[in-house]
Amino acid sequence: MIALVPGRDVPVGMVIVIVGREIAVTGLRGIAVSQGMVIAASTLGKYKTVFEVVAVSCLIVGTEFMGINLHQVGMGLFWIALLLAVVSGIEYFKRFLKAVII
Repeated sequence: MIALVPGRDVPVGMVIVIVGREIAVTGLRGIAVSQGMVIAASTLGKYKTVFEVVAVSCLIVGTEFMGINLHQVGMGLFWIALLLAVVSGIEYFKRFLKAVII
């Protein structure tokens, strides 16, 4: 995904949000484990990963296939992945805070 930024196939801001979310959630899960808690992968996070992988695949191919512009499809899927990344990231933090407070 990061490799797609220099060719301007993906806006850098989108990549920063998704990579930042990955780093934040990984750190959060690490902190949770150190406190004896397990924060399992969420369904939204799994959907985010699927959309992200398919989007990046389409963007890497980036050409037209059977009359379908794969770059446009990839960007559409990437926007969905971005939305899911933000929502699922918030969900992870809510679950962590709920576990810590209770």
